[in-house]
Amino acid sequence: MQLDLAKESEISDFVTVCKEVDLPAGAIRKVEVQGQTIVLYNVGGKLYATQQECLHRQGPLDEGELQGTVITCPWHGWQYDVTTGENLGNRARKLKTYAVRNAGGEVQVAL
Repeated sequence: MQLDLAKESEISDFVTVCKEVDLPAGAIRKVEVQGQTIVLYNVGGKLYATQQECLHRQGPLDEGELQGTVITCPWHGWQYDVTTGENLGNRARKLKTYAVRNAGGEVQVAL
C-alpha cells in the first residue's frame, strides 16, 4: 500500500490549540501557535481563525465584538468578515486566515 504524502502532510500541519468546550458558539479566543498569535471564532458552531492584529493600527481583535461573521476592532472600529478575512470597508485588504477544524473535541489550526 502506497502512502499519500500530500494527505499525510495536510494532517500533520494541524496543531491542537484548545478544547471545543473552551470555544462555545459566539466566542472569541486568542491562542499562540508556533510563535504566531491567532484568534479563533465560533460562529454558530463553525470555526474560523485569523491573525490577531487589526490591519489599521494592530488593535487586538480578540478584544473586539463578534456579531455574526463580523469582528469589530475595539480600537477604531475596523470590521472584518472572519470567514474570509476581508475588511468590510475595503475588500482588497484582508486579514491572514488559517484553516481550522474540530477533531474529536479538539480545536486544531493549520499554519
